[in-house]
Amino acid sequence: MQKISKLELYTSFFYQKTFCVFFFLQFYSITLQNSFATEIQDAIDSAKANNRNIKLENIKLKSTKTLKSEAISEFLPNVKADVQYGNRNSFYRGQSYDRSTKQEVKEILFEQPIFDGMHSILKYREAKYKIKSGEALVSDKIQEISFSATQSYCNLYRYQELTKFYQLNQNLSSELLSLAKRRKNIKLIDKSDFIKFEYEASIAEEKYLDSLNRLNKAKFDYEIVIGQMHENLIAPLIKDELPNANEILENAIRQNPNLKSYRYNYLASKASYNSEKSNFLPKVSLSATASNQSNVVYLNNQDLNSRSLFLNVSVPIFQKGLEFSSLTKAKYNKDAALEEYEIAREEMEKEIAKSLEEYRFYKELNNSNERLLSLAEERANSIGEKINSRVEDPIEFLRAKIELNDRKISHLNSQMDLAITYYKIKYFLSEL
Repeated sequence: MQKISKLELYTSFFYQKTFCVFFFLQFYSITLQNSFATEIQDAIDSAKANNRNIKLENIKLKSTKTLKSEAISEFLPNVKADVQYGNRNSFYRGQSYDRSTKQEVKEILFEQPIFDGMHSILKYREAKYKIKSGEALVSDKIQEISFSATQSYCNLYRYQELTKFYQLNQNLSSELLSLAKRRKNIKLIDKSDFIKFEYEASIAEEKYLDSLNRLNKAKFDYEIVIGQMHENLIAPLIKDELPNANEILENAIRQNPNLKSYRYNYLASKASYNSEKSNFLPKVSLSATASNQSNVVYLNNQDLNSRSLFLNVSVPIFQKGLEFSSLTKAKYNKDAALEEYEIAREEMEKEIAKSLEEYRFYKELNNSNERLLSLAEERANSIGEKINSRVEDPIEFLRAKIELNDRKISHLNSQMDLAITYYKIKYFLSEL
């Protein structure tokens, strides 16, 4: 057997140890980077936590919920106590007694509504629908902010990546210009050909500067919507396929909180209209009183105690015409609420149809860009291999790399447009 020297043994051990340390550092670096990465759901959660409009809608909802207590109070009895203290001076044919009489009157009144023409029940129903409408508005605000967060996230990720590609193209165009300048100096190309290279380099620089400007704007918008700036954004992915158009429309009509709010608002106005009609019906209540009056003059200054129990029936005949104007106003409010619901539904149906068409278009465009990107990669690799064999012009290789980056830019744009459209449909479905 061949003996292994100590030097070879130490060298082998050193390389193995170095490889393990390198592998560990790479693994730790990737793990650390992923731990600080930001996903689109993180941005949505931050936007919902930092947005004050959600808090405002919740405060409005709490105020609306008090309507329920007001409606319940109409079922409860009315209890009132009156106490009077004072002096009474009695007159007889213009002559007063020598002294005044001190009197004390105590009275307690109890009144329980029995039938009020369904007014209280309808008021309770109106309050219930208004609360549901308010809850739907809160949900719609959350969905609206969530969709704004997805848009800001996708645009920030878009321009972060686009800036990298445009910077690469600027560097490649500068390299291309330098190569063209050397060829111009040795008379391989004329001035007009060189001007074309200068123009292409200027266009590449302009696109890079424009991408930087758009990136800064995207950062500003992101911080406004999300409430804070995130780093290491992960590419937003479409997790599942969308159902067919009819199913999406049915689910949106059933689940969309904005449309729910309009529908509950209509039901509340309908209950209010019926409540106004109940004012034309008779009302029945039960009232009981107990009173004590001291030093009654006509009873020779004796105390008077009285108890009463009445069944009250009130039939409205004419109330200055206010009941008719209130009823007419309630009817117009009901009709307007129904019209608002129908308009909101039609607009949502149009927006969903438009979004589905955009989704189909961007999906086909994205598939086309993927194929073109694959061809551009093959072309760049092929020219690169020929460059190594010195059978291809370096200018063509640089142009192929610029074209490859352009294809990556088109692919990225179609990906982000597709993702935004996908999340817009999810917004209509209230699934963000």
